[in-house]
This record gives sequence, C-alpha cells and structure tokens, in this order.
Amino acid sequence: MNSAWTKGIRKGSQEDKDIRSSYAESFIIRKRLTQMLKDKVEGKMKTAMSNDAFDSPSWAFLQAESIGYAKAMQEIINVLDAESKKD
Repeated sequence: MNSAWTKGIRKGSQEDKDIRSSYAESFIIRKRLTQMLKDKVEGKMKTAMSNDAFDSPSWAFLQAESIGYAKAMQEIINVLDAESKKD
C-alpha cells in the first residue's frame, strides 16, 4: 500500500484502520481501474505517434502534453498499486 493513502493520518487511529481495511478489500476495483488507466495511456500514445500528429505544426506541444498525461496516469497507477493484494 502506497504511503500516500495514510499520509497525515495518525498511525493506529480508527481512520488509519478504516483506510487500510478498505484498501485491502478494494483489490479487484483497483486492479480494474489500473487496467483502464493503462489502456487510456496506450490509446493516447498511439494517437501521439500517428502520422497525423507528426504533420501538426504544434507537434512538440502535442508530444509534451502526451508525455505529461502518461506521467500523471503512471503516478495514479502507482498510488493504486493493484499488483499487491495486501498491505
């Protein structure tokens, strides 16, 4: 479990326990959401690599936006950490 989930919450508090419990129970949803986000990134990168994108006069801006999008999605995927079932 990524520490971002409990950052700023007192360890051992009821809120901490509730978050940890809910996180553990949400494995299937986290796994599905992770796959959905990966699919979105893949689609975005395919669009960015298309011939039409290369013909655009603002190609560099499109590439920067695509890379920023992929980076942000990866950060979310890392927080979801759907590869681990337990804390």
